[in-house]
Amino acid sequence: MANYPGVIKAVKKNGDIYYRASFTYQNKHISLGSYQTEPAAAKAYETALAIVRDGNYDMDSYQKEYCISFDKWVILINLRDNGIYFRNPIYLKQRYFIYYINKKLLLKFDVDDLFYYAHHKIMKRGGHLFVSDYGMQVNILSRYGIKNYAIAGRDYRFVKISIRSYGCHCI
Repeated sequence: MANYPGVIKAVKKNGDIYYRASFTYQNKHISLGSYQTEPAAAKAYETALAIVRDGNYDMDSYQKEYCISFDKWVILINLRDNGIYFRNPIYLKQRYFIYYINKKLLLKFDVDDLFYYAHHKIMKRGGHLFVSDYGMQVNILSRYGIKNYAIAGRDYRFVKISIRSYGCHCI
């Protein structure tokens, strides 16, 4: 059996074997996830090292074949470029940050909201964006005073920030 760096064999309660990948960068121990096979976990470890060491990777170069989730991809690129680790898929810019819901949907926020979204993961279900706050699902629009019965385009609007992304700004 091969031993790969950054990969640890683990056993579930039901006896199934799986593999956990992780690595340390700038004194931060970062979990990359759980994998069914040892080579997949090793691929995730190698990809993570390549991301933080090599500037050739960006948000658009993500592929599932790298065996790393898109959330982790964003987290590692932000860590490499800005030197700050967030547990959520946030990429810092000069006076704002981008929160990646997925590869095609990203939200632009003012830095005033950074602390909140660094600690609250935005989730999407049925077209609604929400965070879990003390066990409750809180619509992110309510954070900005937008009522749940408000109509997009009339009461508030999404401001386009690139071909594939939108951010929320109140009118």
